[in-house]
Amino acid sequence: MGSPLILLWMAGIVLGSVGAESVGVEHEFPQMVAVQGGSFAMGDEHGDLWPGCRPVHTVTLSYAFLVGAYPVTFAEFDRFTAASERSPAYDHGWGREERPVIYVSWWDAVAYCNWLSAQQGLPLAYADDGQFLDGDGNVTADVTQVVGYRLLTEAEWEYAASGGHAALHNEPRYRFSGSDTIDDVAWYSGNSGDEWVFTGTSLRVDYSRHGATLYEGKSTQPVGLKQPNELGLYDMSGNVYEWCHDYYAPYGSDPVMNPIGAETGHVRVMRGGSWIFGANDCRVACRMYRSPHDRIFRIGFRVARTEAN
Repeated sequence: MGSPLILLWMAGIVLGSVGAESVGVEHEFPQMVAVQGGSFAMGDEHGDLWPGCRPVHTVTLSYAFLVGAYPVTFAEFDRFTAASERSPAYDHGWGREERPVIYVSWWDAVAYCNWLSAQQGLPLAYADDGQFLDGDGNVTADVTQVVGYRLLTEAEWEYAASGGHAALHNEPRYRFSGSDTIDDVAWYSGNSGDEWVFTGTSLRVDYSRHGATLYEGKSTQPVGLKQPNELGLYDMSGNVYEWCHDYYAPYGSDPVMNPIGAETGHVRVMRGGSWIFGANDCRVACRMYRSPHDRIFRIGFRVARTEAN
């Protein structure tokens, strides 16, 4: 996975943090939104997504957590790459600053989380092999014991995207994060730019089997331009897919408490849809997965933290 995460943490301590401007507000760390725990029905309640999104099952989150109000932006991620002497993430020529960072692997995302924890003097959330760490630096499967910045678990992601505790009284929940009308809340293939123009090659990767080699005319958009959901979270539907902590595994039907995904696996969950895909991919119940090593133009991430008791 490249340089060990602990080396990135040390680089962050040595070089320190710098201020930056993101999403129109000058701040040093991501803006976070508090989410109270609760129980919810997780999965495709309408039965029209791909089978991996079912069965619907009850999930209980027994703890409160904090979620980034926006996906991590280029402005934020560029501070990390400069401080840790990594190569900047590629922006596909669309611009940086307040656009969500793209071309970041799952490993890049958790390295950023550990660096961010170091900047605030928090215990690291991730071991070098990607497992959670508790506040004492021990490997744990109990997300309530993780102190530092981390990725959302898949259950946290769906709960927060659905409005969390602020939407528990709303039945049925919205199909997208904050609305049943996708154009109100999401950038997706229907509104992210002009008609497709297919030309050339992209990063020496041949996309011809998918009908094109380079997508032009549509792109990511700066974060926070669409309406937020009930919790004040932006861009959870559309714009970019977001890495979650979990290894992908099929759902079970039994109720579960504080899940963090399969113990082992080869692919990690991503959620939310993107600027390049259709409406169904942007549904709060839709789940997809990729290799954690993949860096592509439709995947970014947002950060989370377990709220201290």
